[in-house]
Amino acid sequence: MVRTKYSQELDVFIAGLTPTKVAGRPFSAIEVAQEIDGKLVPLGTVGTGFSLEEMQEIARLHEANPGGVKIKVRSQGFTESGKLWHARFLEFC
Repeated sequence: MVRTKYSQELDVFIAGLTPTKVAGRPFSAIEVAQEIDGKLVPLGTVGTGFSLEEMQEIARLHEANPGGVKIKVRSQGFTESGKLWHARFLEFC
């Protein structure tokens, strides 16, 4: 087992929300993307770090402004394929 600390913080856009079958939850994970040269580049998903209240607020904001909601995430870095590695939600930007 390798223990590491969350080391990178990024401001990313919510690109989508993955579906869930769990009653009372609006989504399973947040699909995030980063703006590079004017284009949104997918970075993977964030599935932890938020409370149920924050989940509801994320879903509400994303529904009102798809692709325009910015959040801050903390990650252990990137995988070889350029996706976030063990990312977690921190706060709204």
